[in-house]
Amino acid sequence: MSVRTPSLPTEIWQQIGSHLEAKDQSSLLLINRLFQAIFSPVLYRRLTIRGPDRRIGDASTGITTEESRSKFALAGPVTSRLLQRLESSEKTRGWVQHCQIKNFRSQIAWISWNKDSDQIPPLFRAFQALMQEIFLLVGNFPLLKGLHLLKAEIPSESLFYLCSRPHLSLSIDVVGVAFFGTNEADPGMAFTPVRFNSEVSQLRHLMQSFITLTLGCSLRELALGTEAEMHLRKFYQAHMDYPGVSLPRLEVLTISWFIAEYSPFFRSTPNLVELRLHGMVRMSIGDAPLDPSLIPKLKRFYGHNCFLPYFIPGRPVHTIETRSSTGPGHVVFLGQEDNISLKGLNRRFGSAVDVIDLTWDNCNQNQELLQYLIAHNRKLTHLELTPTLPYTEEQLHDRLELVKELKCLRTLYIRCLTHVPSERTLSWEREHCESLQREGSGVLVSVSFSSLIDWNRENGSSIWTPSGSGMPVHDMIKLGEIFMSQDS
Repeated sequence: MSVRTPSLPTEIWQQIGSHLEAKDQSSLLLINRLFQAIFSPVLYRRLTIRGPDRRIGDASTGITTEESRSKFALAGPVTSRLLQRLESSEKTRGWVQHCQIKNFRSQIAWISWNKDSDQIPPLFRAFQALMQEIFLLVGNFPLLKGLHLLKAEIPSESLFYLCSRPHLSLSIDVVGVAFFGTNEADPGMAFTPVRFNSEVSQLRHLMQSFITLTLGCSLRELALGTEAEMHLRKFYQAHMDYPGVSLPRLEVLTISWFIAEYSPFFRSTPNLVELRLHGMVRMSIGDAPLDPSLIPKLKRFYGHNCFLPYFIPGRPVHTIETRSSTGPGHVVFLGQEDNISLKGLNRRFGSAVDVIDLTWDNCNQNQELLQYLIAHNRKLTHLELTPTLPYTEEQLHDRLELVKELKCLRTLYIRCLTHVPSERTLSWEREHCESLQREGSGVLVSVSFSSLIDWNRENGSSIWTPSGSGMPVHDMIKLGEIFMSQDS
């Protein structure tokens, strides 16, 4: 069933204004204009340019004779009017800061036609022209900061165009996109985005041009997820072969595959402060840690615990978010035998500074971890620990006795209890919050023992207050108990 997209409120206001003007209601007309002036900038700040629900070219897209004269007609009546309004108003274009382009798909399946081929169907030429016009328009939004491309078929040259606009410092996210057309970018083209996030599989049609554009660019954040290592191999090798520093400003890198053979790639990222290893893919990194001269400014690491001894030693890492594996080993994915032994770690996980923020998901050695922290990293201020299996209150009590030795903690989340919130369980949790603050860290302000209830206190106060999604459940149970006692 087709879902009709409603008109923007700005269009409604314009219709109201025309009606009031015809009725000579000058006072109401002024009020209407004031409301429009106040709310229009907010409405356009985050803009969605949405294609028809059906593939473009389907006879049921509902284009009228009048609308068909617009170069945006194939986008559908509502989106066509929006694009015309943006094209005609410089003021309106100046309001847009974030733009999402979604749901533009051709009725004719695209293939890699030669751009000069006479065999390209006219309907597909029209679709290609529409997409190019939309991207030309978006490229003239002077304050555009973010671009989200979602579930669409997009000409490669349109992406290259936006990535080369000198006045834009874009954050670009690409999800579910198929690129078509020429895959060759101008060799002299500048690559201006500050952040780029995409699955490599979406870029395979234009991967070589993408690699060339990123050499020596000003990217600050880059995320390249992939299921096929071949494309990342090409990316790493090109940056390793570059005569200078190819990613001098890169601060955040997210990758899903890496092997020790490509460790020289990190010479291209001397200012990297955050590294994210996405997924749980097995990577061949060897036993020796990464050369200490590489990524010397690394401060935040996110990835499986087996990579801690490789990336952490000697670097000023103060934030670690990691996880354990519990399943059997696999040729591709990490298994429980890949988990490291905490006894083999140096002080502070090998970091040159104290680790103050630690998150460990699916942890199957919780007691050992707490003992390690007490012995080798006592200055922790944030600890978030999710055990592999739920705890009983008695098991959690024993772990909390160890936590009391961490005197610098401000936030503690050990979400391991699965009970339904009740007066008894809330009383138990409150008592342990008070005990942790009294006997452990005096600066503790936030605690959680389950995914349902969080406990917080104000600085200078000793009163712990519960909140979270479990409180309505608790209140309903309590209300039911009151009614039952009245009935009896």
